[in-house]
Amino acid sequence: MWNKKIYHPWSHMHLKRIRRRLKETSYLKIRDIKKEVTMANSKDMTINGHVQTVVADPSPLGLLGLALVTLVASTSKMGITEGVVYVVPWAIFLGALAQFVAGIFDFKHNNTFGATAFCGYGFFWFAMALFYMISSGMICKGIAVDVHQMGYAFLGYFAFTFIMTFGAMGAHKVLFMIFFLIDFLFLGLRRSRCHPCHDIEQ
Repeated sequence: MWNKKIYHPWSHMHLKRIRRRLKETSYLKIRDIKKEVTMANSKDMTINGHVQTVVADPSPLGLLGLALVTLVASTSKMGITEGVVYVVPWAIFLGALAQFVAGIFDFKHNNTFGATAFCGYGFFWFAMALFYMISSGMICKGIAVDVHQMGYAFLGYFAFTFIMTFGAMGAHKVLFMIFFLIDFLFLGLRRSRCHPCHDIEQ
């Protein structure tokens, strides 16, 4: 005969074994849940109870748009190329849209400075694209316009850039130099649009 204990289905010892197994099962489930949360945190981060998807740094995209559209637009300003019709697509997609998208994603990064800068200059290039379309006669043809209004717009953006330059001083030296040079750019644009030779265009 075997010396084997036989547990009644409702015996005290049998119930203790069931409780112990349930505790062990619960512990394993909790451990698995912790693993899943740890794996999820590698892709998502929880902030104040909300899940925010981690996105890449959008600054290179915004700086790419700024650099290329400045290059294309400056060729017309310096007389290397003629007209501004072919500048319009670059102004819309690289100058405006690329910087605006970079600004939106900087808001996701909680980067108020970068978001304000990229969105601000993105709106500027949206306006410049429309200005190029009006000045070249693509739209609003035959309507009298006062180009001095653009001079005041450039003055406003100079003030905006001047303030952002002080904010860039504590960020990065390269970023500070970019804003410092943009200050001179808007000063030159302001002077060119408020020169006495510019009159009301038809």
